[in-house]
Amino acid sequence: MDIVELLDVARLTPPPVDEGADPAAPQHPPYAECVLLDASRVVGFGRLVWSGSADELPQIRDLAVVRAHRTPFIIQAMEEDLIDEYAQNAEGGVIVLDHLKRQIDISPRLQAQMQAQSGHVPGRSKG
Repeated sequence: MDIVELLDVARLTPPPVDEGADPAAPQHPPYAECVLLDASRVVGFGRLVWSGSADELPQIRDLAVVRAHRTPFIIQAMEEDLIDEYAQNAEGGVIVLDHLKRQIDISPRLQAQMQAQSGHVPGRSKG
């Protein structure tokens, strides 16, 4: 199964507004993409997009997982992977919409990434 077919049959997020649009083509450039494989078979896909507008929040779109792999754990893991990738260059701000349009504050994630880059590990002293 390719990504276009996966989006046709297993999409968890609404499809693009334009009826003639390619379902695999993002409406906005993706900041992150995630492909879930079972052996060499594509069983999940998602992307995090942001329009570049200060009026819009970055959001997870085009999330699709085949029914056999559609568990809360898999969905959460894919969303976290997308958010972690976005957080490395969070130009659209610290609030991200998940696939259900719920707001997620990624400030703690950003702080943890900054600490990791500086060599600081929470709970350990430097000296």
